[in-house]
Amino acid sequence: MHLRDVEKKDHAQILALARQLALHVDDPPPDFPAPQFLDELFGESPSCAMLVVEDAGRLVGFAAFGRRFDVHTACPSIFLSDLVVDADMRGKGIGKRLLEGVREHARRTGAQKIYFELWERNDSARRFYAAQGALRVEDVAVCALDPGSRR
Repeated sequence: MHLRDVEKKDHAQILALARQLALHVDDPPPDFPAPQFLDELFGESPSCAMLVVEDAGRLVGFAAFGRRFDVHTACPSIFLSDLVVDADMRGKGIGKRLLEGVREHARRTGAQKIYFELWERNDSARRFYAAQGALRVEDVAVCALDPGSRR
């Protein structure tokens, strides 16, 4: 198995893995056309970086993440938006390998923390991250705004 950066040719396999993740957490399946995928990852202003694990030409997992900076603490960090391993390949160290790749990226770029969100009902992910040493941030609430709403 090989950890590498995402490539343009990976679109269909990334989408299949993203659908698995959406199903796992009861979200609607993503509709991610190739032009949008290419722009988000390889365009003029990429939205995130992505690492993949490939096994015999097949993608078996990916981690999508981006850099962020909290001005009030002067803390550069990484936000891990998605980490998914193919359902048939879980328990083989692939998630740990992806997370170690993100950790290496964080060290290389000077990030002091890696942040991520977990659905309360995603017990397998909670166990995985706890085993990797993740600590829950109790005093922070995750909130969302619709950019089109003006209340």
